[in-house]
Amino acid sequence: MTPVLTPLAPFGVLVEVPAGTPFATFEPEQIHAWVAAHRLVVIRGAAPLPKRELPLAFGRLGPLQAWSFGAVNELRVLPDAANYLYTPRAVPLHWDGAFTPRAPRYLCFQCVAAPPPDAGGETVFVDTTRVWAAADDATRDRWRALRFRYRTERIVHYGGKVVAPVVARHPYTGETVLRFAEPVDDTNPVSVVAEGVAPLESAGQITALRAALGDPRAVVVHRWTSGDLVVADNHALVHGRRPFAGSAPRHLQRVNVHGPERTWRDAVRDSLRIRRPEFMAAEIPVFAIAALLAVRGGGAQLSLGLMGPLVALFFLLFHVGDMANCLADRDLDAVYKTHLSEAVRGLGVRGVQLQIGASAAAALGLAAYLAHARGRPEIFALVVGGLVLGVQYSLRPLWLKSRGPYQIVTLWLVIFVGPMLLVARVVGATVSPGLVALFAAYGALQQGIVLVNTAEDLPEDRDNGIRTSAIALGLRGTLGLSALLVGLGGAGVGLGLGGRLAGQPSGWLLALAPFAAAWLWVLGGIARTYRATRTTGGEADALVAVRAAGKRMPLWITATAWGALLAAVGAVGAA
Repeated sequence: MTPVLTPLAPFGVLVEVPAGTPFATFEPEQIHAWVAAHRLVVIRGAAPLPKRELPLAFGRLGPLQAWSFGAVNELRVLPDAANYLYTPRAVPLHWDGAFTPRAPRYLCFQCVAAPPPDAGGETVFVDTTRVWAAADDATRDRWRALRFRYRTERIVHYGGKVVAPVVARHPYTGETVLRFAEPVDDTNPVSVVAEGVAPLESAGQITALRAALGDPRAVVVHRWTSGDLVVADNHALVHGRRPFAGSAPRHLQRVNVHGPERTWRDAVRDSLRIRRPEFMAAEIPVFAIAALLAVRGGGAQLSLGLMGPLVALFFLLFHVGDMANCLADRDLDAVYKTHLSEAVRGLGVRGVQLQIGASAAAALGLAAYLAHARGRPEIFALVVGGLVLGVQYSLRPLWLKSRGPYQIVTLWLVIFVGPMLLVARVVGATVSPGLVALFAAYGALQQGIVLVNTAEDLPEDRDNGIRTSAIALGLRGTLGLSALLVGLGGAGVGLGLGGRLAGQPSGWLLALAPFAAAWLWVLGGIARTYRATRTTGGEADALVAVRAAGKRMPLWITATAWGALLAAVGAVGAA
């Protein structure tokens, strides 16, 4: 493959290759060199990149910026858009990353559908190094003294308040660049005010900067062609968009790429991320419910020397499973869970493997100590089994995540029943059949909620060859099973905890009320989602309903978990 390079005016380069050329044939070093020389690189002729491959392709240039929606920003007109980016109206000049801790190095675009030549929608790029070079000394001095305060409400993926100087240094070339964003008087407006000057002077400075950035010697107006791949230097350039006809087919996909620099803080942050601390809100009740009910059963030993290692062991087991899942799914997560994918890439596969091994070794050591201290060798066996299942859920050779309905059984054991049995066996003298049944019911309830998340990931899992329970059962079957597990599991938890609260005749109903309310709320939500999957025309429409329910899944799990925990506290008081 020999690309044909054509300089653009006044800057940029068009790189043309034979139709269907894989993007992977471009070496990252070559693209870095083109951007350094030209600021803007337009690649035409390359094979289209499916969305699932887009982050991995552009990720070869550097770490990806992770937004709340993942890595890929779908820039197209949306009905009832809450932000001007998703309308056909103009987008004022700005640089990306103003409202984030770190501005990206590159903006990478793929044009999925381009508007007709006369419909508008061109992207405007301004080389601020050229604007600076053309300015006289008095103007440069004025710009050096300017700092603008930007403010916008966080309605979509960005927002807040930031103060930034107009004059800055390019972090990779050392050149002087300008950082400026025009005010937005549109949906989700952006206010721009110069600090330390009167309002009229602030408005004058904004007008002067706008005029300077409109210098045709520094402006490229890019008219999109379907299939274009564009890489732009976000530090040297500011960019915007011309308005276009709302009926015109304009669809861009954008991925932001950071520079390669990392600090020890990044390593600490990434090590925390792959341990999924956001799950702790639902994991704490798993531990506490088992411990409280084991205490009620009698024979408890709650010394600090026992509970400290048990708490550490409990969370280490979850960490091992979560880290293994992040490692196995690092490519799959690049689209929607970019923060996890980038954490693995930042630490390196070997680094994550070492952390998994160290955590597993620590868990085995704590398990051996607790088994010896309590005289119960089954404690060690439970931990070994949990580690094996937790790792093999995500990794081969078993890869239980891809075993259809066995995925459900594995998660039920690894996340709920197994850890609860472990805690109860360490804390209490005996574990009765009734207590095991209660743990099983609690696990069924929570696993039924988790199935909603499994269902919403069905297209991505299918594209990546992962045969989850949702793929084996289908959307309707998965939601039907979800409703069944939540219904039966919640009823079992209510009956089990209600029986233990029977000794508190004046307060047992009150103690059980939060759980009952949470359970009925969740059951109703899943039942409505199941009905929606039966009445919609196809999978795409059904997924809309499932994904709407998926957004409530963390709250559903948390509400039922903490409701059950409150009832367990009441059960201990009733003993």
